[in-house]
Amino acid sequence: MYQGRSLQKRKWHAGLFCDHLGLLSRSTSFPELSAPVVPWLLLVLHLRRQSKHCRSEALRKQLKALLAAVEQSSQEVQRFREQLQEPPPAGKLLVLGPDATPLAKQRTQWLKRRAENERSKVEGELEQSKARKRRKAAKAAKALGLLRQDMQASRTAFPEAPEALIESSFRRLLASLDQEREQIRAAWARLSEERDQTTEELEKLRQDTEEWCYREKLKIDAEWQRLNKLSEDMSKMWTETEVIQINCSGHIFTIPKQTMCGIAGSVLAEMFSDTFIHEIPRDEEGRFFLDFNPQCFSVVVEYLRNRRLRADAPLPVVPVVQRRNMELLAEAWKLWPFLKPNRMNPLHGTSLHIATRPAADQPADGPEPATVEVVRATHPGWQVVGAEHPLPVSSASYFEVTVLSNPDARGGLAVGLCNHLPQGPETHSIRLQCCVLYNSNNGLLGDALGDHDVQPGLQLGEGERIGVRHDVISKSLQWFHNGTCIGTSTFLPETLEHWESIYPIFGLYVPGQAILVDFRAAPPRIE
Repeated sequence: MYQGRSLQKRKWHAGLFCDHLGLLSRSTSFPELSAPVVPWLLLVLHLRRQSKHCRSEALRKQLKALLAAVEQSSQEVQRFREQLQEPPPAGKLLVLGPDATPLAKQRTQWLKRRAENERSKVEGELEQSKARKRRKAAKAAKALGLLRQDMQASRTAFPEAPEALIESSFRRLLASLDQEREQIRAAWARLSEERDQTTEELEKLRQDTEEWCYREKLKIDAEWQRLNKLSEDMSKMWTETEVIQINCSGHIFTIPKQTMCGIAGSVLAEMFSDTFIHEIPRDEEGRFFLDFNPQCFSVVVEYLRNRRLRADAPLPVVPVVQRRNMELLAEAWKLWPFLKPNRMNPLHGTSLHIATRPAADQPADGPEPATVEVVRATHPGWQVVGAEHPLPVSSASYFEVTVLSNPDARGGLAVGLCNHLPQGPETHSIRLQCCVLYNSNNGLLGDALGDHDVQPGLQLGEGERIGVRHDVISKSLQWFHNGTCIGTSTFLPETLEHWESIYPIFGLYVPGQAILVDFRAAPPRIE
């Protein structure tokens, strides 16, 4: 019973989430409001976790459908914003129609289902009450009929019966009627009590819902005030900023000139500054002409537009086929937001403890300080974790691991690469699909391992360092031990097409093991 009520309550909360997010999806700021970087809107992140760990399959599917609708609605609102010729009126929250986004449609359907359920519930209770009354009345009529039959039989059998006998029968009839009347009154009182209790519960639920909605409304109002102020600032910028047209390899972009200078220190900011903008070539119609990859340039333009709305705007999704070109473009133009440093995957799903600390011997690279990651094993058995981002595909890369402690160096500590992030049962084994690993006291292993001359049998004890350098041109791996190259390995030729993404991975087996991972370490010189 408790589990059923808890599941019903969770479904009700899921409906409230649909109502809340469906209303927000009608706002032009929904892509930013639904992003997990907004502190008070970590709701989407919690819904993703619940959709994975919820015990109810039906509720899990409902949450996944809700999250899919959030992503589709965010894309619909983004396309709607791109088609806007001028900013929406200040103070107007619900710009889009009630069925303009998938999430808004789900909200409308949920409200209709809720109203129908409430109406059917009330009608069912009324019908049950009428049926009980009919049964009581039929029972009383039946008893009265039987009593009348008895009296008629008595008169027939004793036509000259005294008045006392008739009076006694009449009194019994009145007593039976009074008894039936009291039973009906008791049943009616019980029904009234149940109705009052149900009404009280519904009223309490309504008050709780209204209080929750009021609190959320206050948050939305506060955020909307912030967006209004930002909109006013943007309006001033639009009135004061020159709007330019850019022809990037046949694709036309219309954007304020100041937006192109949004990333300080970048080549774009320098190109479109007042000092150098006159040096940019123009096409036949007088538009600025840039001979770059138009798909990558559109990603940069989308980020610059979002950056005008908020300084911590998330990066747009880069297609896999364009990731190498995007990295080359970001390095050439010094677009530091697209060159974020790598780190351990925070959603690894293992018992490993991961901590970040500053790198004392490395200077800061860009606006973010240099850091290193410390990974500690707390339970026995293989625990495998990967990096959050794959290695760059535009140039060679290097990362290094320092063993802080290893109670047993005869195995159980592995470092290497994989073409995907380990998930589910893969996090408890080093026999991963399409990977290459160096295991302590053993050597290289993995189903994607090709030719190699890497020295086997090295024990990775406390203080030992092992590094891996990925060469993009030769598609090979160079392995280093304590700064000395111990050999080179290649991938199996038949697996090369599967290495579009290359993630560093690390496996620990013995409790008490600890490693320090440095993704910014300088590669050793090869003599």
